[in-house]
Amino acid sequence: ASPHPTLKLPFLNLYKSHIVELSQILNIQDLVAMTHSCTELLSERCRFCFACDERAWSFRENGMRDPGRL
Repeated sequence: ASPHPTLKLPFLNLYKSHIVELSQILNIQDLVAMTHSCTELLSERCRFCFACDERAWSFRENGMRDPGRL
């Protein structure tokens, strides 16, 4: 459930790999390319934090290339 009544979090209980899979099914890779997961850097990926590792794992799990900027 959302911590705020007007905030919707439909993907909260999904693994990131499931979200990546949905992006492929819905053909919204352009939208995914604009997302940012890194918790260490603001405009790129450090490739070392948990969020970067999880993002990379998610795309590998789905046999996809990450369309986001490195």
